[in-house]
Amino acid sequence: MVRRWLLALALTLAGSATASPVLAEGAVALARPRGRPTIVIQRVTLPPDTPRAGHWRQYLMRVLRREARRAQWGADATSTISFRFEITELRLREAEGVLHVHCSALGRLPSGRPARSSLSFGADPTKPTRAVEQVMGIVAHGVVTRLAELERQRRGAEARAWSAPPPTAPTLGEGADSE
Repeated sequence: MVRRWLLALALTLAGSATASPVLAEGAVALARPRGRPTIVIQRVTLPPDTPRAGHWRQYLMRVLRREARRAQWGADATSTISFRFEITELRLREAEGVLHVHCSALGRLPSGRPARSSLSFGADPTKPTRAVEQVMGIVAHGVVTRLAELERQRRGAEARAWSAPPPTAPTLGEGADSE
């Protein structure tokens, strides 16, 4: 019994030691970060004429926290990522028995480009709250996903800048014009 356990342990350790990826010369190995970063939602704003703004702000905070938790930010548990979220436009209109909901949003990282999302959606006019929640959720998902992508790109560029080998100058005898 003990021999089988030791044999299984030895095979497991040997398998994990030989399963390391082989990288090309000069390639940068970026390990997947451990844990999730701390996410700070600095501000959530809505258009000034939004009815029930407190309710929608609270709903958006809940959705944004969920989406931020699910997103892959490319950062570990020691990192803190903050962003701002703004609903720039929220329109509801009813035409021919259909409720049309249009929502545009903008998200910003402190040091990055903005992420935008926009959606127009037709819904049942007897359930406007459900339609607005659904549209806001889809737009929030799109903005947070794009913000996470921007953050991963920023962190990847930062990691490559620190770990890339310095360029080498050609030595005498190298090149096409040496004879």
